Amino acid sequence: MNAIAPGTTRSEMIAGWFAANPDIEKELHRATPQQRTAEPVEIAEAAVWLCGDRASFVTGANLVVDGGFTIIRRPVLRRVGW
Repeated sequence: MNAIAPGTTRSEMIAGWFAANPDIEKELHRATPQQRTAEPVEIAEAAVWLCGDRASFVTGANLVVDGGFTIIRRPVLRRVGW
């Protein structure tokens, strides 16, 4: 079994959260090496890859698809109140 751990991904829910809290969006983007929110297709492409033959020897993995956010997430999450 494999898993995907997505980062902040553009959706209606996230758009509403960012609209209500513009500072959080800025902080998250600043704290992500890619400096942006993922598009849903980027997460879907990771899932498709895991299902394909090129990932046939990948077992028991957690594929982090978050633009590098987990490298520095703890200080940022504290600043935004998580």
